[in-house]
Amino acid sequence: ARSLGMSLGTTLPTSVVFDYPTVTALTGYLAEVLPELADIATDTADDYDELTEDELLQQLSERLS
Repeated sequence: ARSLGMSLGTTLPTSVVFDYPTVTALTGYLAEVLPELADIATDTADDYDELTEDELLQQLSERLS
């Protein structure tokens, strides 16, 4: 949660990964609390539509490292 929050420039609750355990749930939550991300997400959504959840998590992990 800390790395994700730092990369987004905000503080996220420590429990965010437990409260939103899937990529879909987490992105939905982030879109609600950070509406400016929703605009960016719609621009790049097609790039990730074909990926599985595991592949999306790998992409997220690589970007956060």
